[in-house]
Amino acid sequence: READWAARWAAIERAGALRDTAAAAVARIRRARADVDAVVERAKQAEEDRLRRREVKAEELPLVASGNAVKEKLDALEKRLWQAPETVGIVADEDVMSRLGTAMGQLGSSWSPPSPNQLATLERARAELAAFLVELNRTFDEDVAAYRQEVAGAGIGLLPAAAPLVVTP
Repeated sequence: READWAARWAAIERAGALRDTAAAAVARIRRARADVDAVVERAKQAEEDRLRRREVKAEELPLVASGNAVKEKLDALEKRLWQAPETVGIVADEDVMSRLGTAMGQLGSSWSPPSPNQLATLERARAELAAFLVELNRTFDEDVAAYRQEVAGAGIGLLPAAAPLVVTP
């Protein structure tokens, strides 16, 4: 029955598109965290002498403190989204990706068209992902954007221009 196959395939495609969106969110969070880590290191390097003389603690440097705050928010979002490979211990399957995985597993467990329960599970996963994305986008639009401006104002870049090196006579 072609209609049954079409219904099953349509549900599987919807689930796959949701999974792809969630995977893009994972990548965005992880890239942002890596960028914040790079900026924090640059900020520490810029204050290397003061840190060595113990005039200031690394956590007191503005870019370090605000970078750590941004990373805490990113970490909390990531925990709601998925179970990262570096997660320690057994964690309940209460994250967005686990819910999507459950829905995908249900859809793939039968050759029959999706049941109302399977479609309801997929819809719950979609709604949870949509709610998560609202918060993710808000965090990037507000917190990450504010940090980006702070970094730009401090003149910290990944490839800063430098004066040419010369040998002195």
